[in-house]
Parts: sequence; C-alpha cells; structure tokens
Amino acid sequence: MKAWWRSLLDRLGRPVALLALALAVTVTAMGTFVLVEDDDPEPGASADRAFLDGAATSDLIAVTSDLVNRTFSVDPKQRKKQQRFRADHLATVAQEQFRELYAPYLSKKTAAITLVTTTSGVGVVRLTDDEAEVLVIADQMAVAPDGRSNAGTAQVRLSLTRGSGSWQISSIDPI
Repeated sequence: MKAWWRSLLDRLGRPVALLALALAVTVTAMGTFVLVEDDDPEPGASADRAFLDGAATSDLIAVTSDLVNRTFSVDPKQRKKQQRFRADHLATVAQEQFRELYAPYLSKKTAAITLVTTTSGVGVVRLTDDEAEVLVIADQMAVAPDGRSNAGTAQVRLSLTRGSGSWQISSIDPI
C-alpha cells in the first residue's frame, strides 16, 4: 500500500504537489498568526493578570483586605483619622457611595456606635496594571455605648484603581 503523499505526487506531478504543499503550509502559518494576534489586548490596554500573576493577585487580596477593614470600620474615638484615610483611599464617587451606605453610623445621633469590619474573603474578578475588580465578603459587628450589639455579613463589589503606586477604591457596589 502506497503512502497517501506518494499517490498525490504520482497524480499531480512533483511541481504541482510541491506548490500545493507550500500553499497549505502558508495558509496554516497565516491562520496561526491571526489566532495569536487575536489573543493580544487592544493597543494601550493592559492584559488581565488575575490569577495568572500569583504575586500580583496575592498582593491585591492583601491590600483589599486592609482597605476594607480600615475603610468600612467606624470608631468614634478615631473619626478624624478615619476620615483622612477615606479621603486618601476612596475616589470621589466612592466617597459619596460610602457616605450614603454608612450614613447611620456617621450621623451625630449615632456617633458613639462602633462598627468593626473584618474581611473574610476576597475574590479577584479582574486585575490589570492599574485597575481591578474584586468581590468582598466581610463580617461586621456594631456595638452601641449601652452594650447592645448586632452582627452581619456584608458583600460588596469594589472597583479599584492604582495611582501613585497605591490602590484606591473607585466604586462601591453592594451585592
């Protein structure tokens, strides 16, 4: 039994068979090139590194946990310090969203309530050089001066941007 390529050579003749083979190799190479080019991000866009870059993903998770714990906790004895932290780590839109969500804890009437937020989980949805989206689950415990308390779990989607080397919360979306 003849090999398939030998019978092709016999039928087409050597020059035509070589031309067909060269054409097939060229088409295959061009197809591969097109597929590889389609995987590249848009010019100027950063590639999504979530979980592909373990160190960057771990760093973002640690930074997000710290940001959430410090941003979403309210201590009446440290109001000024916490306001400065939020001003530095929340973009303007996120500051407005925070005030809307946490108005009950920031009003003068409830100024003595302490709210402690502890991050229990962070999921990285998207991570580029200067933007990220994360899902956060946090435990919260509110304590009134008279000893009454309440606890619950908060779920939030955060958009973050990196400016001057540090991450800042740019959007807060409760889930």
